[in-house]
Amino acid sequence: MRASLRVSRFILLLLVAGTANLAAQASPAPKKSLTIAEYARWRSIGSVAVADDGLWATWGYSQRNLDDTLFLKNLGSGVETRIPRGSGSQFSDDTHWLAYFVAAPGANRAGRAG
Repeated sequence: MRASLRVSRFILLLLVAGTANLAAQASPAPKKSLTIAEYARWRSIGSVAVADDGLWATWGYSQRNLDDTLFLKNLGSGVETRIPRGSGSQFSDDTHWLAYFVAAPGANRAGRAG
């Protein structure tokens, strides 16, 4: 009886020690802070739309001090078109046309006239 109690305690001790060790290993490493240079490369996604027929999708990338870019993708064929300085897209009701705005070159750059 005493031997089985000792074995049970030993197994319990091993389980507790193993669980504590796993918990210590599973804790995530501290996150790295962004530098100013990394923050300047940060992009935002906007102007997201999918055509009513589900065959076309648009989205835009905006990045600080760079011109925006609008993307148009045919979801059936995978063909993607980039539209420099494009934004604010809208599909027509029959999904055969896409309307969008095109900004003047450099319009998204710092120091622009407002």
